[in-house]
Parts: sequence; C-alpha cells; structure tokens
Amino acid sequence: MALPTSGEISLDMVRRELGRSNTVALGDADVRNLAKIASPNPISLSDLRGKQRAVVVRVTPRRWQEGGITNLVIYTGYRKSNGAGSVDPTSIHGHAISEITAATFMQRQEHAFRLFITQFSGATISCRIRTDKGYQQDFPLSYASGAYLTKGGAGSTVEKIVEAVVNSSWFDLTIFS
Repeated sequence: MALPTSGEISLDMVRRELGRSNTVALGDADVRNLAKIASPNPISLSDLRGKQRAVVVRVTPRRWQEGGITNLVIYTGYRKSNGAGSVDPTSIHGHAISEITAATFMQRQEHAFRLFITQFSGATISCRIRTDKGYQQDFPLSYASGAYLTKGGAGSTVEKIVEAVVNSSWFDLTIFS
C-alpha cells in the first residue's frame, strides 16, 4: 500500500510502509531508498508522497516458440502480434512495463528472465516470484543494457524460475523498491 499522495504523512506511516517494527528516522538508509534521495541530500516527509515499498504485478502468460529459443514466454503489449499475455498493473512507480520474458536457449543450455521497464535506472532490484502452483523464489535482477536481466545454466535458480513461470497459468512478480 503506497503512502498518501496528499494530506498528512507521519513517520509511523513510513515505518508501516517499510514493514519495520522499530522506529524510523528520515535519515535512515531504507527511508532514503524509499524516497530515492541519496545522503547527504536533504529529505523531508513530502519526499515520500505516493512512495511504495513493493509493487505486485500479476502476470498472465502467453507462450510460443521462436527460432532456437524454446519455452519463450513474453508478457505485455511488447509483441501484440504474437498474442502477448497481460500484466496488472502495467507500470512500476510511474514507469511502464514493456516486457517480461522467460526463455530457454536450448543450444546454449542457458535460461534467462528479463524485465524491461521504460526509463528505469538503478543497479539492482529485489524481486519475488510466486506462481499459481505454489512456487516462490526471491532473487535480484541487475540493470544491464536498458533491461533487468538474469541468466543461468542448468540447475540454476534462473532455470527453476523459468520452468516455474512457463508452467503457470499466472504468477505474481513482487518488485521491492
């Protein structure tokens, strides 16, 4: 649940948004991260208006195969001509989700999970996948070439994530700020 965009904001509201049981101060690292204001820059409660610790995106997949890639799963309007699936909501902190892809490259025995968010920058974001079949996994996605991307070989966490989402009717992707 996001902090209010208008009206009063208290440090207790910020504490609850961050999921902390102890007190918070404006200068705390997680409060600054939520506001996206680096130290030593000044910060105020108004910098936290509308901020949200986590966004849960419900993804309904559409699958197909293409070239040397099997189990390609892509969601959103990126490839409408191929019958792309859907996401809800379609943006994260005001940035549109352009693509979510899970793929297995058979020739290279490599697996990839990619999340492309327009005009989004940063080093690493924390994510959680939870599928309709009960699979759950926390993992980081690192920013590279305009997209968040993680790769892995056989037996890797990425392979397990790709297999889980490819075999699901829906999955929730929680993105922590």
